[in-house]
Amino acid sequence: MIPIEDDTLEKQSISIKYFPEGGIEKPSYIDFPNNKLYGLGKKSTGLLQVSLDSGEPLYDESENEKVAEVGELVHMSSNEIGEIEVFSNDSLYLHKRVFDKNLNVLSEEIIGSRNEHVTVHDNMLHYWEVITHDHQPTLHLTKIQR
Repeated sequence: MIPIEDDTLEKQSISIKYFPEGGIEKPSYIDFPNNKLYGLGKKSTGLLQVSLDSGEPLYDESENEKVAEVGELVHMSSNEIGEIEVFSNDSLYLHKRVFDKNLNVLSEEIIGSRNEHVTVHDNMLHYWEVITHDHQPTLHLTKIQR
């Protein structure tokens, strides 16, 4: 299952020639209007771009593959103005990064520590955190409508 930007669902045959070592990890995101696939390599922490037209990776000005280091991917989608929102973990924190369609970072924020986690269900972000309640560790859930 791949989230797509357009609400209209049509059968499409997509031939991707390029896969990084180990393939592309879920979740992936397809931007049909701009003919790009975004995915995380299974053996990397970098967000990759692949052209849907050619099936080949996209390159920067220095002719290196376009890769944005994000850490352990939690969720990826686009916002209402077409920017790519990526939620990811590193060894200490949960991050939210917003990229343009060329993988340039527009904003980055730390959402919480590793005692916190974000999951996605339908149109809802679930924010999980370990808190202390009545002197006991307690799992707290906050649901945020997207």
